[in-house]
Amino acid sequence: MSWENRDYSQEGWREASSTPWREYLPTRAAAWLIAVHLAAFALTLMLAYDSGRASVAMLALRGDNPQPLAMLTHPLAPSGLFALLFAVLFIWSFGSFIESQVGPLRLIVLYVSGNLLAGAAYFGFSRWQPPLAQSPLDTPVGALAAWAMLAFLRMRFEYRPVFGKLYPVPNIVAVCAGILAALELFRGGPGAAAWIIAAAAGAIGGAMPERLPRLRGARPRLRPVVRPSIVRVVARDDEPLDETDADANIDDVLAKISREGIGSLTEAERERLEAARRAKLQES
Repeated sequence: MSWENRDYSQEGWREASSTPWREYLPTRAAAWLIAVHLAAFALTLMLAYDSGRASVAMLALRGDNPQPLAMLTHPLAPSGLFALLFAVLFIWSFGSFIESQVGPLRLIVLYVSGNLLAGAAYFGFSRWQPPLAQSPLDTPVGALAAWAMLAFLRMRFEYRPVFGKLYPVPNIVAVCAGILAALELFRGGPGAAAWIIAAAAGAIGGAMPERLPRLRGARPRLRPVVRPSIVRVVARDDEPLDETDADANIDDVLAKISREGIGSLTEAERERLEAARRAKLQES
């Protein structure tokens, strides 16, 4: 959506037109991950019917009898329908959002590295302190933590709406991570310590690629047209903005959005952007 179709008024940065229903569908890589999880769940049901639940339980990580192979299989071994729905929901919503920012390859790299680090951390801690590893690791917690860490590091100047109000992305990520950790501690008590450590290890997987330039993907940004000269026009309330200068008047504002994010604009810059938007819509 182009800049003139957004509402930049003080009430909030709202879309001027309705959101297409296709935007609610998962992105390509996220859809493939969801399909893999659904297929794995169906396979575990068949294995449980043929070999018994004990053999299927070995695919997840738990402190009483951790299996080395489970470090690889635990993301695809949900203990029940609720765990499956948890994984699908977060991949659909949060995974699609991360893919739209960094691309499908980076999404998959973080999924694999986060889960591997989380599985290794849980396995090592559970062998050392089995009583503190009673909450099973049977969902891609490491991948979710890696995606959250990436959002925390790369989108610290971004704002996203939550219940109709705008909040910084790092604040949203921190609150969601705290809620999930608190719920797991409430459910498992001290036995959730290994689960928390595994999530922290997965978050490290999201931070490490930020230090590797080869894996650092370029985030999609607005690319305003750079003109040889920029004409700055100050619009007053009693004087309409010249429509021919609407684009030139906000080149510096669009460039600032590209560099620092839309939440970095000052009140005066918001007013200039909103005035230019209204003039552009009147022209069309």
